[in-house]
Amino acid sequence: MLKHMVRKEKGFSLVEVLAAVVIIGIVLLSIVPLFTQAKKMTVRNEDRLIAYHAAEAIIQQAKVHPNLLLGQQQSIKPNELVGQKKECSLTGSNRGTVTGDDACLILINNNAFGWEVSFSEVPMKNDLGKKMVQAKVTIHDMYSFQKSTALDEMDAIIRTLDDQHLIPIHYSVEGIVKHSTF
Repeated sequence: MLKHMVRKEKGFSLVEVLAAVVIIGIVLLSIVPLFTQAKKMTVRNEDRLIAYHAAEAIIQQAKVHPNLLLGQQQSIKPNELVGQKKECSLTGSNRGTVTGDDACLILINNNAFGWEVSFSEVPMKNDLGKKMVQAKVTIHDMYSFQKSTALDEMDAIIRTLDDQHLIPIHYSVEGIVKHSTF
C-alpha cells in the first residue's frame, strides 16, 4: 500500500514556474536600457562620422582652391591665407544655402551641416625650410531633412530654421593646407 502512496512526480510546480518567470522578467527589464543606450550611441557616432567627412571635404577644398572656399575669384598666396576665416551657418547672419551661387552648406545623407574654417601659421617649418599654413574646420550644427525633401525645398526650410531645430554637434579637423613661400 505504501507503494501506491509514494509517487514519483515529474515536472515543476506552479510556484516554481512563477518564480522563474519573475526572475527572467527582472533580468530582462534590467537589460532593456542597455539596448536603448546603445542605439543612442550608435546614432551619435554616425552623426560624428558624417561630420568628420564633411570637415574633411572642406579641408580638401582648402587644399585645392582656398580662394574659392573664401569666396574670392583670384588665387591667394599661402601667406595671405593666415588669419583668413569663413563661416557658413544654418542660422544667424552667416546663414548659407544648399543650392545657388552662394551655396556653402554641406549636404550629406539629407543632413545639412554648418561649418567654420580658419587658417593659421604652423609654428614649424617643412623639410625645405618653408613655413606652413594650417586650416582648422569646425562643424558646429546639423539639421536632418526628411528623406523625400527636394533641394529647392531645403533652402526654404533653412530660411525658417532657428537654433531649437538644430542638432548641436561640435567636431573639428585640422590639416596642413599649403607650404608657404614666406
